[in-house]
Amino acid sequence: CYLVTMICYPVAMICYLLAMICHLVTMTCYLVAMICYLLAMICIPDLHPITTTCFWA
Repeated sequence: CYLVTMICYPVAMICYLLAMICHLVTMTCYLVAMICYLLAMICIPDLHPITTTCFWA
């Protein structure tokens, strides 16, 4: 059992860290998307696609 614990513990830690990183990346992307959407809403009175930038408004 000791050997199995020694192998499983680092693997579990790596998986946990990867999950944390993925979650942070997802959250960051979500926040960026929300900010872009809000800026698009402010910059463009009528709802053009979000790809339209403030420059073209």
